[in-house]
Amino acid sequence: MPTRRSGSGASLESAGNPAGWTVDRVISSKVLGAVVVPIVLVVLALLLALSTTMVLLAALVGVVLGFFSPDLYLYNVAQKRADQIKRTLADAVDLLTISVEAGLGFDAALQHVARNTGGPVAEEFSRVLREMQARPQPRRGAAHPRRAQ
Repeated sequence: MPTRRSGSGASLESAGNPAGWTVDRVISSKVLGAVVVPIVLVVLALLLALSTTMVLLAALVGVVLGFFSPDLYLYNVAQKRADQIKRTLADAVDLLTISVEAGLGFDAALQHVARNTGGPVAEEFSRVLREMQARPQPRRGAAHPRRAQ
């Protein structure tokens, strides 16, 4: 049974696993952002000769902003991907239905849809097809052994 991911792994899956983004990269970006952004904001506040309270506030805002910016980026990517899926899913399902009704097997119909559509829907159909092909196929007749007569 598949396990449900939480945190950064789920964010990456929702965003369609953007190229170059791994859980390690998200975590390291959060840590780096929580260190670098407040330093930059504090230096800027000091250059502007702001009060001590404002410098501390800039540091606090910088930590929060730096820590959550990778999550905001992944959320934005996931929302755009969800919008693309909503726009193209109906056409992909129609093409899948037509392909199966035309006599293609389900695997071949999935492959046809994956090749003839674009965007995240095609990526997901391709992923499903790869997962189906990677699973071991049950041997025919193994589920119903022949009865002795």
